[in-house]
Amino acid sequence: MGPRYGRRALLVVTGATAAVCSVCVNPVSAGPVPQPLSGSWSGSNGYNRIQDPGRRCADGGSGQYRHVSIEAPLATSPNAVISANLPGVIRGSFDVHHDGDELVGSPVSPAANQAFLQGTESHVTISNQRGSVQLRLQAGTCTAPTLAYDGTTASGTGTWTIDPNSTTGSYHPLPANPSTGSGTFTLSLGVAPGADNPWTLSLAGNISVPQPSLKVEVAGTFWGNLGVDYATRRVTVTYRITNMGPGDTFNPVLTKAAPATSGVTTMAGQIPQALPDLAHGESTLVNVRYQLGLFQPCSKVILGCNFKSTIAVSMPDVLDKATSPPPQVLLASKAPTLPPPIS
Repeated sequence: MGPRYGRRALLVVTGATAAVCSVCVNPVSAGPVPQPLSGSWSGSNGYNRIQDPGRRCADGGSGQYRHVSIEAPLATSPNAVISANLPGVIRGSFDVHHDGDELVGSPVSPAANQAFLQGTESHVTISNQRGSVQLRLQAGTCTAPTLAYDGTTASGTGTWTIDPNSTTGSYHPLPANPSTGSGTFTLSLGVAPGADNPWTLSLAGNISVPQPSLKVEVAGTFWGNLGVDYATRRVTVTYRITNMGPGDTFNPVLTKAAPATSGVTTMAGQIPQALPDLAHGESTLVNVRYQLGLFQPCSKVILGCNFKSTIAVSMPDVLDKATSPPPQVLLASKAPTLPPPIS
């Protein structure tokens, strides 16, 4: 399982005008960029329940109706509907109404050959180990049905919106930050009695999810390799990476730790570094070793030597989408003011 709750941000550095800090936080962004939410599914496992009789629309009711349930697995691929390479499932419940007589085994009358979906009762839930998103489906009304209906199949198009009160997990990490989105659907739904009705469903639209936000600070510095690094002028900086949320980040990566001071280089093998998933408010520590030059940035004595580094972290959101290139921050570091203990 990934993290539970989270959000996105970073201080963007622009040339020589960027501020140097020991703690850097990116300003809150304008909001998440909508991403496609689309896919097509089919099956023959539609389970139907007929509700008969029903009150006619003219009498203040919503006609005869059938409840149909469907389910299908989600594909695991980079184009998976709500996140990449994760197994999941799509489940639907459709409240199909028509304003006419329900004559089982007989063709419906011309007055009843159209149907509609009750928007508050018809929904599709897409879920995986990170959480779930529920879409409310609407197609027509009691007085203006829009679906074709012949007594055994309802088909047509309509619209959907994400129910902000029904998203869960990382798709709704904090009370005020649910995923949002809307789009259209195309549906063909077998509504005969039983549990083996054929169905097809296609969705098209966009989803916006809560974004993670980066905070970086220098947690400390030390001489590594049991103090030998002091003699070879190599200092290790410990950075604390925090997700300030509100969105969770999955598979974040330290992509840059480049010195911004002459005479300092990053030791080989330090970049990139994979980081753990970070929910809102969670932190992790990461170490980066730097080589200090013989005469720069500090001559001979390197105790308390000051230098700067540019840090960048890729923070994919719950949809596995990350800002490209990753934002970056400029941080000030100081070598330890004391040499390692002499044994």
